Amino acid sequence: MPLTRQDVSMILVAYVSFFVIQIGLGLLNQAIYHQTSTANNKVIYQIMGTNHFTLVLMGFTAVFCSPILEELVFRGFLIGAMFTTRTKALAVVISGVLFAFPHMADINVISFLTYAILGGTLAYLYVHTNNIKVPIGLHFLNNLIAMGMMLLQVTLNSH
Repeated sequence: MPLTRQDVSMILVAYVSFFVIQIGLGLLNQAIYHQTSTANNKVIYQIMGTNHFTLVLMGFTAVFCSPILEELVFRGFLIGAMFTTRTKALAVVISGVLFAFPHMADINVISFLTYAILGGTLAYLYVHTNNIKVPIGLHFLNNLIAMGMMLLQVTLNSH
């Protein structure tokens, strides 16, 4: 099923909404844990800075492979196989929480909430549209912008 204009609009609205939430949680993370980004993003940034091949490989997999694989697992399989239409709200919550765990590089409640909210948003889009391409699109957009920002940082810091 191809993406419709409504699907693209939902992706953009969800991204902007999540971005605003992410800014708020980022400020809270800085105030409480004195961290300017999640530990997961710090690890990715460090790996990207090792050499050009790693930078390209990491960027490619984070933008293209991860959104597809993670959405097929956390939304397609998990929600599709384990929940009924009556338990979709529970599916959104559980999918969001389970999505957060592999993205945790340390124990930080704010970072956990950031990833759980993103996972829940992705799950909501899947449940609402019944089209796996919609959360893949949001996940792609989120990772593309995040990796673009990291690439810019790596490039600026290497000169």
